[in-house]
Amino acid sequence: MLGIDATAARVSDACWRERAAFAVLGAWVPTVAEPAAKLLVARHSRHHGWHAELLAEVRPVTRAHDGAAEPVPLDERWVGALDVVRGAPDLPTVERLAGVYQVLVPRLLADYDRLLDATSVWSDGPVARRLRLIVDDERHALGEGLVVLEGLLDGDADRAARRRAEVEASLPGR
Repeated sequence: MLGIDATAARVSDACWRERAAFAVLGAWVPTVAEPAAKLLVARHSRHHGWHAELLAEVRPVTRAHDGAAEPVPLDERWVGALDVVRGAPDLPTVERLAGVYQVLVPRLLADYDRLLDATSVWSDGPVARRLRLIVDDERHALGEGLVVLEGLLDGDADRAARRRAEVEASLPGR
């Protein structure tokens, strides 16, 4: 079970990650040519933005954590990792989706599951309720994203595998 300062830091981190995912996917919308992928990243970008709002509302305020301050990642390496996920402006859609739906979203889910396991039923109820909602939403998004990615692969799974390895290598350890 986490203490209040650790909970505040981890909720701030989750809020930061959701805002970052919102920005990455939202920036792709104008440049994605495939209609199914364009609709997918537009919708999921908005979901990440909403998740960030949900988490921002329940960020614990402590002496060490100002709830009104901008959320920050626990590990600064996440900033660079999200730059890798974003990729170059001309990164093809398959590689974009592979980075998000084969690496980023599964990692977010695993980290949120660990955070949920560490919450207290007595003091972290609002945080846990929102995290459960976000986890359910992300699991659904993961399924949708993988279906769209599969439809775009045209049997060339190596493209996705190369991108998956690149993004995985950029993520901080757990």
